[in-house]
Amino acid sequence: MELSQIKNVFNWSEFESALAANSGSDNLGVFVYNEKGDFASINIYSTGYGSTPQFVIVGNFNNDHRMNIAVANNGSNSVGILMSDRTIAFKEQIVYSTGSDSQPSSVTKNNFEIRVLLRHYWKKGLSARAAAAEICEVEGEGTIGKTAAIKWFKRFEDGDLDFEDKPRSGRPSILDEGELDGIEVLPHPAYSPDLAPSDYGLFRSMVHFFRGRRFETFDQVEAACREFFESKEPHWYRDQIRQLAERW
Repeated sequence: MELSQIKNVFNWSEFESALAANSGSDNLGVFVYNEKGDFASINIYSTGYGSTPQFVIVGNFNNDHRMNIAVANNGSNSVGILMSDRTIAFKEQIVYSTGSDSQPSSVTKNNFEIRVLLRHYWKKGLSARAAAAEICEVEGEGTIGKTAAIKWFKRFEDGDLDFEDKPRSGRPSILDEGELDGIEVLPHPAYSPDLAPSDYGLFRSMVHFFRGRRFETFDQVEAACREFFESKEPHWYRDQIRQLAERW
């Protein structure tokens, strides 16, 4: 398993979790802590065979006041959305194609969320440049440029508090909702029905290895994972792979 990225911490009341995109095993891992601060489990969510997830973000994508997951699936030319099931778990991934050979390597937050933040800082009296700097400090470098922030501040100052883009030539102004309703999202099984699961007991062993431990930073999580991998002798991996082959 390759840890391509460790991302945000979720806060579910007394629960905290760290999210990892595992590009080598085509899944996401959510490291869950319980209310006592102990490492409770790793919840694994498949992103599909050959998906090679490269990047993850969390956000309130459907306005339900819950943190959801968006993942860039580089190997399957798609973006996956995992909605919170209102507990500490997520529903099965919904897959959206990004086009043939697109190979997405990142996902950005919805423009709507960024524009809400811009208006918030405008109302607080910050300058456009200061607002852009604040947003980029929290959401990541390059989330919004100073020029775009200035444009939106000018709209707010002119009394236009709408967050939508203005119509422009070459861009359709009417959305055909009937056409959208006709789009079918194909069901996506947690594991391919044609292939044996690729974790070959790996995560079960990791749960035992991390039990009772608590991590304060993402670096500590990644270091602990590497510690686990290095603690295993080569023959352990060979035995696990052999057992996987025997399950076919």
